[in-house]
Amino acid sequence: MSQNQSKSTTNKYWKPGSTRPPRQQSSSIVDRQDSTSENVDLYQHSSMSIVQHRRHLPIAAYRTHILHLLEKYRTLIIIGETGSGKSTQIPQYLLESGWTRNGKLICMTEPRRIATIQLAQRIADEKDVVLGKEIGYRIRFEDVYSSGLTQILVMTEGLLLRELMYDPLLTRYNVIIIDEAHERSIQTDLLLGLLKKIQRRRRDLRLIITSATIDSERLRAFFEHQPTSISKTENQSEENKNEDEKLNECFIMSVEGRSYPVEIYHTTEPVPDYCKACVDTCIQIHENEKYNEQGDILCFISGQDDVVRIIRDLHDYARRLNDEQQHLKRKDERKKLIILPLYASLKFLDQMKVFEKTPINTRKIIVATNIAETSLTIPNIVYVIDCGYVRLKLFNPEFGFEVLTTLPITCSSALQRAGRAGRVRSGKAYRLYPAAEYEKMKEFQLPEIQRCDLALAVLQLKALGIHNIVRFDFPSPPPSKNLLQAIECLYALRAIDQQSHLTSDLGMKMAELPLHPAHARVLILSLEYGCTQEILKIIASLQVKHVFHSPPNEKMRAAKLHSNFACQEGDLITVLNVIKAFEQQMMPQQFCDK
Repeated sequence: MSQNQSKSTTNKYWKPGSTRPPRQQSSSIVDRQDSTSENVDLYQHSSMSIVQHRRHLPIAAYRTHILHLLEKYRTLIIIGETGSGKSTQIPQYLLESGWTRNGKLICMTEPRRIATIQLAQRIADEKDVVLGKEIGYRIRFEDVYSSGLTQILVMTEGLLLRELMYDPLLTRYNVIIIDEAHERSIQTDLLLGLLKKIQRRRRDLRLIITSATIDSERLRAFFEHQPTSISKTENQSEENKNEDEKLNECFIMSVEGRSYPVEIYHTTEPVPDYCKACVDTCIQIHENEKYNEQGDILCFISGQDDVVRIIRDLHDYARRLNDEQQHLKRKDERKKLIILPLYASLKFLDQMKVFEKTPINTRKIIVATNIAETSLTIPNIVYVIDCGYVRLKLFNPEFGFEVLTTLPITCSSALQRAGRAGRVRSGKAYRLYPAAEYEKMKEFQLPEIQRCDLALAVLQLKALGIHNIVRFDFPSPPPSKNLLQAIECLYALRAIDQQSHLTSDLGMKMAELPLHPAHARVLILSLEYGCTQEILKIIASLQVKHVFHSPPNEKMRAAKLHSNFACQEGDLITVLNVIKAFEQQMMPQQFCDK
């Protein structure tokens, strides 16, 4: 559906906290079929066998077509909605059709750890095998696979990049699947550029790029275009060049999803506080939709702090609701509430709670960042609340640091968020912004490589033998000033020399560490100064969100408690003091809460 078509749809208007607008039967921008499928059992596939479930997925109708295209084209771009089954089924189709018979593997990359583990577990369940045997996964600090036995290996993008350092042609893989490519992380773009180079050397390697929303034509043009320098550097014959051009042809195919109609509501005017509006809307849904048999709520919020605030306010509401029911001593038609957060730094076991089946007479409210937008398929969602913002890192090359900035989402993100409400039955999406704001949104977000610090990316490319970074074939070329700043940073850290070549004594060691080059250099030098343990603790603290937390209603008390650890040497030593105090505690959880 084109952007113009999407924006011409009639929308609905309502004010958060007020009575919901009357039901309207008009179609919305995320309708996929007519509203005849109104009353659909939320757990309609729960009694199906795994074989029946796989056959029921939308991707199943494309199985033969996908396998045929992969024989003909070396690069295949598959556009399919979240929930179509593309992530779980395509690797299995390849396995079943013999793509691992020569002992090589099928590799699939995911942008997030939780998606990596969940996907590997799901594939293992469907194949009825033990996770870690035929199906395995790799994330940082955790390898769950068996060498010589594993056939499908799911991993985060960063680990595949690191594997390139000791196996530049990725010789142990027959097929590499880049999943969720629309997120356009730096790792995604680096992999796409490097895999394009590898395919010129390995004509047997197949590449599948899957995405929910992506500029597919631009991506196809990238893979079909050959830089003019190739023939000069590789001295290819005319015959080989023609063959190479033919083999680099790329095919795009679209997979229809299985979605139900979604009614979309916009606010009549901008909300002054979208956290409060989100809480009001959750309460409104819970109060007014109490007669529905099932239906969970998914809230999209910009950042972790706002998630925590909304969770706290919803817990207050749930306690009041429970007190009212006990005081009245009668059965209330309103369901019980389970309120769960979901964000990247949340503990893995807490993240997995969102996938648990909702008990009878209970409604689940999930308050999430954009981690829930595409990578994960959360069951039973019928209502979506969209704040309209996302928190992204933006790099300032003049000052040399990144700033976490809250920005409006894009049209593609708005569509993805709303579409979450139509996976299991007809749903509703409440947008906490006017329709006029939607009209102003960009179609796609800038790729991360065009807005973030490139020092680590340039260091990785140098370690992989890419000496002329400016001429590297990026899917979306980064700003030249950002590249220049990254090179200057690496030179100042002595990771590269005056000829911009990686230094063997320090640069290569820095490239082997999954850290920002500045952190990697400090860690390596700490060995000379005998302070490795202290530096390890400081650098570890820099990989996560701030250790200090200031609840909105207890900022003064929090500041007083935090000041106990402050020191004149600066914030880093202050954090080190906190970690040392934590290590001395007999009851560390209580210490952290306090």
